[in-house]
Amino acid sequence: MNEIKISGQVANNPTVFKSKNGWVICKFNLKVTLDSGKAAYFLPCNLYGGEAEAFFGSVDRAGEVALQGGLMSVNGRIEMAADMWIPMDERSKRAARAYTSAKLRGGARPEIRRL
Repeated sequence: MNEIKISGQVANNPTVFKSKNGWVICKFNLKVTLDSGKAAYFLPCNLYGGEAEAFFGSVDRAGEVALQGGLMSVNGRIEMAADMWIPMDERSKRAARAYTSAKLRGGARPEIRRL
């Protein structure tokens, strides 16, 4: 079983792009602070499809999020492939609601560049 649930702060501005096979991918690093508060590690994360677009439109650097997904190996390094995310701080929650509302009205498409 390969399942992980983790929360932390977005350590860099997320980037979104479209892969060669047409997948929309959002990449970012998650800063996870240990319970002691004395150390932290950075976990590279990927979101795909509609979740990637919503995340990119809603969360920026220092936003707090909870992620659920699995771990994968990409070019010899461990990354998280998240399939669900939840905003944890108020700013990200408001941005997520605004993004969802705008998308329902037919707007809110982030500019996605090709890889």
